[in-house]
Amino acid sequence: MIVHLACVLALLASCQSSTNDKALEMSPDQYATFDDVSGYAMRKPSPAMLSAEGLNEEASHDYPLGEQKLIRTATIRIEVVDYQKARMQIDSVLKLNKAWVNSENLNNFDYRISNDMTLKVPSGNLDLLVNGLLSIAKKVEYQGVETSDVTEEFIDVQSRLKNQKAVEQKFLGLLRRTDSIDEILKIEQKLAEVRGQIESMEGRLKYLNNRVDFSMVYLNVFQRIEYRFEPEPMVSFWEQLKNSMNRGWKGLVVFIFFLIRLWPLWIIGVGGWLIVLFFIKKKRNGGERGKKKKKAKSKQKKNQNVKPVELRDEQ
Repeated sequence: MIVHLACVLALLASCQSSTNDKALEMSPDQYATFDDVSGYAMRKPSPAMLSAEGLNEEASHDYPLGEQKLIRTATIRIEVVDYQKARMQIDSVLKLNKAWVNSENLNNFDYRISNDMTLKVPSGNLDLLVNGLLSIAKKVEYQGVETSDVTEEFIDVQSRLKNQKAVEQKFLGLLRRTDSIDEILKIEQKLAEVRGQIESMEGRLKYLNNRVDFSMVYLNVFQRIEYRFEPEPMVSFWEQLKNSMNRGWKGLVVFIFFLIRLWPLWIIGVGGWLIVLFFIKKKRNGGERGKKKKKAKSKQKKNQNVKPVELRDEQ
């Protein structure tokens, strides 16, 4: 039963939020005829009824009255005569208006010194800061201020936050009255979802308040530098010859030390070469001996053949 009540409360909270969203989209005259509980249009009261109850036109608005929520952002690009001097003046202007440098990116080229800076300043001091920065400039290349009205979003988030907190309290009341573990787990799950939405809305309100309270200024300050071409000095012929000889000698020394570093390979190579020569020489000697033996055998055969012929002749 308690779980069903929790679901009904969640449904009512979503209907309440939808009702507030519809109400925010209505004009002031239409808003007076809108019932934020039932969600249906009601008959607009007559002026006599309003005067009798002491109501005025502003009292017909359901959302809380307050100052406008404006986010102001300025973009400035200025040229200065001396960057170093201008940088010190910028620091003085920032200190005077309670502003600070959020980030900066300095580029130093041969023809230009440029710094992209992001500044934060209390919204009430934005105009004073902009005027102080413009007074430093030799030339103002660009100046712009953008204003965003977030009043409607702020009121909408506040209204939804109020509804979610009411739902949270109702869930807590149900949690205190139940003893069932299953129902406690289900209610705590719903409660965690509601609290997550509450934290998200509070974070959004905090962000909007910070952006409203502190304005951003994007400043680009630069100094043009006259570029002068400076040719490289020519080196004399004898100087180049000397440098070439020096580099050649250094290269030769490096090559010799590189060869010395490979001494293990040299030993292996020489040893292998000697072994190969040994076997080649041995093979040659063996071949020569074979040839000598063949020659000796052939001579013996010839001698044997000659002796019988001589004997025959003698007979």
